[in-house]
Amino acid sequence: DKDNRRSTSGYAFTLSHGEIVNTIDWRAKQQEVVALSSAESELISACSATQSALYIRQLLMDLGLKQDEPTLIMEDNQACIAMGNNPITHKRTKHIDVRFQ
Repeated sequence: DKDNRRSTSGYAFTLSHGEIVNTIDWRAKQQEVVALSSAESELISACSATQSALYIRQLLMDLGLKQDEPTLIMEDNQACIAMGNNPITHKRTKHIDVRFQ
């Protein structure tokens, strides 16, 4: 958004059974903080998607539908993927809020 410089996060979760695929949760929301880079913005979005994935997995388990496979969070920003895979704080990422790492 050009007025407040905040990025918009979005995700969609689907649940499939055979060839039947249903969207069970989706969200598009402006981020609460101003990200200093696209990688930081993507990391914030991935964090939000992960929180929802954990909630959905627990809900499905409570309903008796245990998930045997891991939930895939698809991300295309290489810097964001590197930050997610390596939690060690570097000079370029130490400004990112603790809750997003």
